[in-house]
Amino acid sequence: MSRLAAELHRLYPPAAAGSTHVLRLEVAAPADWAALGGVWRGVQADLSLPAPAIAVSGTDGLQLWFSLQQP
Repeated sequence: MSRLAAELHRLYPPAAAGSTHVLRLEVAAPADWAALGGVWRGVQADLSLPAPAIAVSGTDGLQLWFSLQQP
């Protein structure tokens, strides 16, 4: 098993069929960081959740990725 595969397995162990490990919120192009940035800050300040990961695509828009503690 490669180092990347081992790390992915450690972070996201296989789950039962139909379950999920992450949630994704996407704002399609033209992406508005003001709106998505408010969500990013709000989940931390108002809900006391860890900061979601931010993915940026020059063609598709912006995404927030939320890791779930349990599938």
